[in-house]
Amino acid sequence: MLRLKPFSDRATQEQINSALVSTNHINLGLSGRNSGSATRGSDRYNYLLPDLVKDKGNRLPETPTTVALLNELGRRMEDPGPTRGSAIPSCFTYLGQFIDHDLTAMNSPRVDFTDPNLTPYTPEQIANLRNIRIPALDLDNVYAEAPYVGDDLLLIGAVAISGGRPPGKVGNEFDLPRRDRSPDPRYDRTARIGDPRDDENVIAAQLHVAFMRAHNAIVKLGHTDEETRALLRQRYQSIIVHDYLERVADPGIVAAMLAKPWPVFDPPDGQLFMPLEFAVAAFRFGHVMPRDSYNYNVTFPEPLAPLFMLFNVLARYEALPERWIIQWENFVDGGSNTANSLGTSMNRYLFHLRPVPLAVADLLRGYILGLPTGQALAGALGLRVMSDSEIASVATSRQLEILQQNNFLKATPLWFYILAEAAFEKKGRLGQLGSTLVAGVLIALIRRSPDSFMRVAGWSPASSPRFTLQDLLRLAEVL
Repeated sequence: MLRLKPFSDRATQEQINSALVSTNHINLGLSGRNSGSATRGSDRYNYLLPDLVKDKGNRLPETPTTVALLNELGRRMEDPGPTRGSAIPSCFTYLGQFIDHDLTAMNSPRVDFTDPNLTPYTPEQIANLRNIRIPALDLDNVYAEAPYVGDDLLLIGAVAISGGRPPGKVGNEFDLPRRDRSPDPRYDRTARIGDPRDDENVIAAQLHVAFMRAHNAIVKLGHTDEETRALLRQRYQSIIVHDYLERVADPGIVAAMLAKPWPVFDPPDGQLFMPLEFAVAAFRFGHVMPRDSYNYNVTFPEPLAPLFMLFNVLARYEALPERWIIQWENFVDGGSNTANSLGTSMNRYLFHLRPVPLAVADLLRGYILGLPTGQALAGALGLRVMSDSEIASVATSRQLEILQQNNFLKATPLWFYILAEAAFEKKGRLGQLGSTLVAGVLIALIRRSPDSFMRVAGWSPASSPRFTLQDLLRLAEVL
């Protein structure tokens, strides 16, 4: 029987098992045949440079004035006009969201972002934070609690017949598996998946479906569930390294991180953790990438689908209507949808999806978790530090009014600094600090992941396999 060729000989199952231990995984979905498993210590959060944040001079001032100014700065990040395109296809906006949901979900007390007297967590509170996800790029957002239909095939939901199916989309398995209707909105037609955040919007949900269909396609080639997981994880890791990172980060920094472990984030076995600087600031750069509207598919009644419509599609249907099957052709290279350019402004629709605008929540979350400023972290890592005038040059006039207060031009919130750095370098991707944090952490986690292609004996960057997101979409027969 035809078999999908592995990248190379995998690590032995004994080696993989030795890197795994059972864990009391917090249930985010349906109980099923897949219990969560994690590398030791992987449910912890910590700082990349703990000594740096012990000095309060390297953090934002802990005052109500700081809270008020962060609130106002976040509100002034709203972009009132149409978003601006970039060279990055829009599919990578949602791949970044998918990766984030695979890696991190903070189990922490609920934060009232409207509280004018917010204070940073204490060291004890930071130590008690727990990560619900497994930070190993192992697709646990797909495989944790995944329902099966037998023969190692994942259960995929059928779309609702609505008319207006996009051309070329054959079959009905284009939706997430869903629960039945319920008077309780917490369960009404909710997705039966490992991480419900992958059903937050229809593009993210359709990407999750693509990974499930890719799994089933590999099984149908004759592989067991265990073999299929290993093969799909390796291809997912290749997508991250060679298709995602090489677009959103500096290719030279990506190559350096592949060549040898990054000493800043290379914890010993049993001490893996999720870096707060990555999870709470650097990897949130993707929050500025959504467009205000998309050319979603040819059957959509208007030329463009406004972003807010993507967050409430089920309406009166039991499942995703077939008219909402995505045309990935519009979201990949050569398609009409490209990501919003990286900078200090955000899609206006993201300011009205929840009571507190996303930009405000991002800035305040960095404050309460005691992140270092952008300047402090860049300097400690030996990277170029942006000057006051450089940050000012990429801020809008309304943002500059706030940055000039409370010394924010010299001590800039880390998330805002990373966005300003990307805008200042004008290369269409993250700047030096952003690239270092994002590439350094993701590649380190790939090294530690079960079934990692980087665990194979004799592996080198020169022999690294190349498999793209378009390859996965074709394998899944959605492109």
